[in-house]
Amino acid sequence: MQTDSKKHETPTDANNVLCSDFLISKGFSKAVRFFDYRWKQFRVYYKIEGYDCDILLSPSPQYIDDMSPEEQVDEFSDIEILENHHYGDWQVYVNSFDNHLTTLNDCSELIDLMRVCGCPLIGT
Repeated sequence: MQTDSKKHETPTDANNVLCSDFLISKGFSKAVRFFDYRWKQFRVYYKIEGYDCDILLSPSPQYIDDMSPEEQVDEFSDIEILENHHYGDWQVYVNSFDNHLTTLNDCSELIDLMRVCGCPLIGT
């Protein structure tokens, strides 16, 4: 879990893990909450326009197997909680959550991917 937002300031830094502050600073939307029926839990995603499609990034959530969706609404659906409770892997999707492209955990990996896709991020 990334808690120090300064870790993403230098793309060559060894502590270059992806976090919401980094995504937003590079042009992604603020977090949007959704219920993932495959994982049966609430998640968040961040969106940016790609070359000819939307790129969606969603952190892999900590798995909650003993909470119903109704219990999650009360206990584990707040965007701020979801932004900070994940394993550090970020799943990249194209246009929808049915189109998984790759899984990343490093800022430089995302920067490289977006360059290859013809969509360099702000300031990179």
